[in-house]
Amino acid sequence: MFSQTAGVRPERTNDAGRIPLLLAMDGAAVLETGSDFSDEHLLECIRSLLGPALRALRQPIKVRAGSGAHPRLDWGTRTVHIDNARRQGLHADGYGRYGAAYPDYVFLLCERAAEVGGASFVVDLVRLVDDLRLDRTNSELTEFLWSEPLEQCSPEGVLWEAPVARTSAGGRRSVICNDKQTISDPTPAQARLLGEWKQRVAQAEQEAPRFLLGRGGLLCLDNYRVAHGRDPYEGDARLLHRVWTWTEAAFGVPDPDATDVAGAAQDLADAHPQPT
Repeated sequence: MFSQTAGVRPERTNDAGRIPLLLAMDGAAVLETGSDFSDEHLLECIRSLLGPALRALRQPIKVRAGSGAHPRLDWGTRTVHIDNARRQGLHADGYGRYGAAYPDYVFLLCERAAEVGGASFVVDLVRLVDDLRLDRTNSELTEFLWSEPLEQCSPEGVLWEAPVARTSAGGRRSVICNDKQTISDPTPAQARLLGEWKQRVAQAEQEAPRFLLGRGGLLCLDNYRVAHGRDPYEGDARLLHRVWTWTEAAFGVPDPDATDVAGAAQDLADAHPQPT
């Protein structure tokens, strides 16, 4: 039986003091921030929301429409260009670049909404896994999700393995889903259970309530607990500012600045190869 309760419609508030509570209850919330979209204001807001638990954060990245099936990051303008004509399915952020040490909180600030479409959706994956466990007919799938290491990324990213469901050393429960999850040379039972998990996620995505981020809306996400996505949209007006963060309860805290520098250097080398 599919969960009817895993979809989240984030509560909206003007009170930044309520965001930690809403994240603890629902895994997602929207803070109405006003009309200052500077990097400095956004980072100051996030630091105040996470408080002393914050250990690292990345500088804001712009997210806007572009061409191509895969996201393309322009380091010069710090802009990710995404295919706005396709639905972006449920996913966690950062698992391709940081592997097991992916960010545990993600913030998306809307500067301009899409002209048509672009509704967001969020699913509480921890709740989805808990609901599965309540039904004894799902015991095999539940054990698979907690114990079977899956390849969590494509070869283009950081290769790493982990079960779908885990608990960090800091006590955070984590459930991850993405369309790259796979098992090399799976047994028939493993293939069946992985297919069933992906079917459950697809059903939850379909049933999740849609909502629109308006100008000044800051979508705050527990990146360990929930997955998020968005529907296709028209035009190139939509502009978000994205920040990845790590707290003391994360699986690991990388050095985001060093990673940015390495990524920029590699992009430069690819664009201007040296003669052989």
